[in-house]
Parts: sequence; structure tokens; C-alpha cells
Amino acid sequence: MSYKQIIKTLNLLKKSKKKKCFLITNTVKKINKNYYLTPIRETRTAIFFGAVVFDNLTAKKITRLVSKHIHYIYVDLEKKAASKKKDRFLYMIFLMMIQLT
Repeated sequence: MSYKQIIKTLNLLKKSKKKKCFLITNTVKKINKNYYLTPIRETRTAIFFGAVVFDNLTAKKITRLVSKHIHYIYVDLEKKAASKKKDRFLYMIFLMMIQLT
């Protein structure tokens, strides 16, 4: 699993003085990747980009990778994916966020 594109995007955004926001979300749909990136969006005050992940390990690795370079990390869980497993996913992300602050 390669994170080169995330690193490349982080390096590109490093030049901007705007707040950097990362969105991490999950989905029930499976594809042949562990994650895919969302497009970069820009407002007057912030830049947003993110990743759609399919498993907890990928979410953890990406969160650790971006946490040193990002001001805000937002977590979005797909409603259709609500289950005990997904509740653990949310809880794990929440614990990671506490550890990063």
C-alpha cells in the first residue's frame, strides 16, 4: 500500500498559509484498493482534501501520516455501514485524535 500521493499532496499544501483540513471517511463498497483520495477543495480560509478508506489499519496509517501537517481532521462514517464493527472504527479514530493532541 503506497501513500506517495498523500505525501505529494501534503508537500504541495505546505506552501499555503491557509488552514489545512483532512477528511477521512469509510464506505461499505469494496474496490481493489485500500483507499482512494478525494479532490482538493479550497475556500477563502482553508484547504480540504481527504481519503475514503475500507479498513481500520489504513485509516490509522493515514491519520498518523497526515496528523503532523494538518490543522483539522474530520471523520465521516457512512450511515449504511452502521454496525458494531463500524462503531469500533469510529471509536478507534476518536482515540487516535485524542492521542494526536
